[in-house]
Amino acid sequence: MSLALEEIISAQRLGPYRKAAGQNLDRALKLYAWNLNIGAAFLPLFCAVEVSLRNLTVKRLTEVYAETWWKAVALLGLLEKEGGSIVRKAEKTIRQKNQDPDSGRMTAELGFGFWENMLLEKYTPDLWASLHISFPYLPPGVDQTALKTKCRKVRELRNRIAHHEPIFHRNLSQDYANCLELIRWLSPAKAEWVRPHCAVASMLRAKP
Repeated sequence: MSLALEEIISAQRLGPYRKAAGQNLDRALKLYAWNLNIGAAFLPLFCAVEVSLRNLTVKRLTEVYAETWWKAVALLGLLEKEGGSIVRKAEKTIRQKNQDPDSGRMTAELGFGFWENMLLEKYTPDLWASLHISFPYLPPGVDQTALKTKCRKVRELRNRIAHHEPIFHRNLSQDYANCLELIRWLSPAKAEWVRPHCAVASMLRAKP
């Protein structure tokens, strides 16, 4: 069965696992399965980050541009061609479901990358001149660049996991700490809530 699994997974994809397992195929497959499971264990953290980030951002967008923020000419100007196209695509997707776009549906339809990019410097004058009012739990020394950098690192890890890439060689304990720290920056209550629902720590101890 191991050879059949290698064939369907592909020798190329299984290669890093084989190397780490001293070319022992059975051990490589155990490491491959662990890689899948540890990736899945991170999902509650990614969800907590994305939902918290987008909700705090939308709160600010609504304050500045009103409830239909995605239609605001000033915001569309800042989004430029690429960002505007993403917003129009989200609106079109909602209409194709026979639903009317509203703030909640637009918020859910736009991806993590969109919300991370709302922390770019070009949005500072309109949105983030008083960053710590909009993100009240940020530590005093954390600025907009640091917040965006932390979001980018979490999003990049999420994308690696979503594309089934090897993460077993990473410092996953540090990745776990980074995710929890970002959630605390956004909402200490969410960080406290999500931790018991996340199996990363126990999966780290079970690495083959």
